[in-house]
Amino acid sequence: MKVVHCPCGTNIEAQDDDEIVRKVEAHVASDHPELAGAYSRDQILEMAHDH
Repeated sequence: MKVVHCPCGTNIEAQDDDEIVRKVEAHVASDHPELAGAYSRDQILEMAHDH
């Protein structure tokens, strides 16, 4: 399980790298539209850690 802790307090969890990237991008687009597209795949994976 991978997890990214968003500064807004939301924890985004996924089973693998592809899923965590999709889920983080979806969260950013819906909750932080001003940041949509601001993070690359590599940047998202750097924020993720095993949980």
